[in-house]
Amino acid sequence: MNDTLKIDVSRPLKLLLLSDLHINFRNGGKSRQKTERLVRGAVSASMPDIIAITGDLAWCPDTELVYREFCELMDSFEIPWAFCFGNHDRDFVKDPKCLENILESSRYCLYRTGEPHAFGYGNYCIKLTDGGGNIVHALYFFDNAWVHRYDGLSGLTCGSISHNRWFRENQHRLRADGSKFCTWVFQHVPLHEYEDMWNAGGCVGAKNGKNASAKVNTGLFCTLAEDSTVKGVFCGHDHGTNYMGEYFGIKLIYARTTGCDQSKNGVVIAPCGARVLEISPDGSLSSRFFLEDGTFREDGDLPVVEDVSGDE
Repeated sequence: MNDTLKIDVSRPLKLLLLSDLHINFRNGGKSRQKTERLVRGAVSASMPDIIAITGDLAWCPDTELVYREFCELMDSFEIPWAFCFGNHDRDFVKDPKCLENILESSRYCLYRTGEPHAFGYGNYCIKLTDGGGNIVHALYFFDNAWVHRYDGLSGLTCGSISHNRWFRENQHRLRADGSKFCTWVFQHVPLHEYEDMWNAGGCVGAKNGKNASAKVNTGLFCTLAEDSTVKGVFCGHDHGTNYMGEYFGIKLIYARTTGCDQSKNGVVIAPCGARVLEISPDGSLSSRFFLEDGTFREDGDLPVVEDVSGDE
């Protein structure tokens, strides 16, 4: 698919947010089957215009097989869907290009290799336009879950200043035709400012107070805050944490863990689900959760999950 989609601006955009599915074939594939059943239920119940996945689709040696079968599932819905990598997606592959090839071969997947000068894989922008071709929403997908080694620091350090530069340059191009649009950012690992927002209070939703944010702050939030079109940032990664708040005028939003039967330190992350959003052209939004039992629940109406956190 191309990087521009036409939407109906007479009603809010319906966006289904999935994250941390962690699909694998352990235990006879029971959790995989439950997770895929949840995805089908969420799509059927919400009827979204677009689906976004904020990483960790797979976590097993058969990653390529998971990707192929999941793309078949997603294409069966005939709904455009976008994706950014999580830290576990590439644990068992030598070259992420093999996963990119699978995603790009999907009929309805919007993923693309993207900006070659931005660090990581799959930094790209999707434009949602009205009937006249005017941009209404710009959706940015960043790869901030690739291992980047700094001097004296190794492991998941997340992100690069090159993301900031690419974002500014691309925004300048989008503004060239005079369109007034809202900008939304999707990535796997939460920014440092998620924790700052938590400490400042005012968050809505079930929460555990621990954030596995990036170890290196590349200043992306400052770049976003300087752009008045930016309305929100979506992420996953922190299993069991699904709060939403606002920080310096930008909504910082967690997905809900979609993968079934996940646990941390012996504590089961339940209930799993998906965040369902309705986003108006002016950037206002409403949100609720679709859960694995087939019910909808409002933000703030979910149990607190203690001692559960994402991957460091």
